[in-house]
Formats: sequence, structure tokens, C-alpha cells
Amino acid sequence: MGLKETFQSTADQLFDVFSDFIKTVDYSQFVTGAYDPSTGKSGDYGSAVNAEIILTSYRADQIDGTVIQVDDKVALMRNPTFTPSTSDKFVQNSETWNVVHADDGGSDGILWTLQARR
Repeated sequence: MGLKETFQSTADQLFDVFSDFIKTVDYSQFVTGAYDPSTGKSGDYGSAVNAEIILTSYRADQIDGTVIQVDDKVALMRNPTFTPSTSDKFVQNSETWNVVHADDGGSDGILWTLQARR
């Protein structure tokens, strides 16, 4: 089994073990477009797609009040059909979370760690 397959298997096991904590969210990606002077925007959010995440808190020793704030959350996402980015957002239990950092940790897109902020 190659490295990618091993990582995929580990990600699958992680989500199996924590299946009670998996949340289905409405995930929207920001689509950059031409600047519209009437709205002052240069893009908007596309249609939301369902995505499965594990949403948890940062440990107290990780929170510095600047890069990671007290109410920030960690969202783990397995095998998304898109590439998460820092301009995205998701809705979970009627709360909108903005993605402020996205990293696949070198997993070739198998497992993403998202820093989410309300």
C-alpha cells in the first residue's frame, strides 16, 4: 500500500472512530468575479454543497488571542470534491463559520484542517 492509500485509510479510520461527532454542513466557496461598482464586491458565494466535518475546539495552549482566538474551532474535512480556501464559509446549526485558514497537511487533499471563526 502506497503512502496516499495509507493516509486515506487512516483518515477513513479517524472518521469511523469519531462518527458520532461528524456534522453535515452547508459549505460555500467564494467565487471571484469582476468588480461591481454598485455593490462594491468583486465576487460572491456560490451554491452551498453538503460537506461532512468534525468540528472541535482548540486546546487552551493553542489559543494566542490573535492567530487563534478563543471561539475559533478546528474543522476536519475528509476528501472534499473541492479545494477549501480562506474565503469560504459553512453553516452548522444556523451558525455561519468563516474559514480563516485551510491546510491539507501535505495529504494531497485527503484530509483538510480548517480554522473556522464566527
